[in-house]
Amino acid sequence: MDSGRFSGRRWIERGIYQQPMPPDRPISPDDVVALARQLHDQGLSPWSIKRILGALSSILSYALRRGYISQHPFASLERDERPHPSRSDQRVLARAEIVRLLSAALRGTGHC
Repeated sequence: MDSGRFSGRRWIERGIYQQPMPPDRPISPDDVVALARQLHDQGLSPWSIKRILGALSSILSYALRRGYISQHPFASLERDERPHPSRSDQRVLARAEIVRLLSAALRGTGHC
């Protein structure tokens, strides 16, 4: 497989990235930044964006190890181009919320 034609691009196009990418151009750091901005503009939380980009980074790391791409686009990102969600965006569930969550999960598996 050509290093510029890794199929991770299809994951971006079909999953969340709305801008089509030419098949003969590798995913660039600018594409990653554009994706992060688009996700932010769609109203996703910083933590959701971080998880999505983490999944994409894992796919690209796999592609790099296997020789499908020659450079990992995340390696060239500036610090301020990466999402940095604050810890204050998280909260601890109350006991009643935990009970409801676990009850719903058990009902869904048939173990309740």
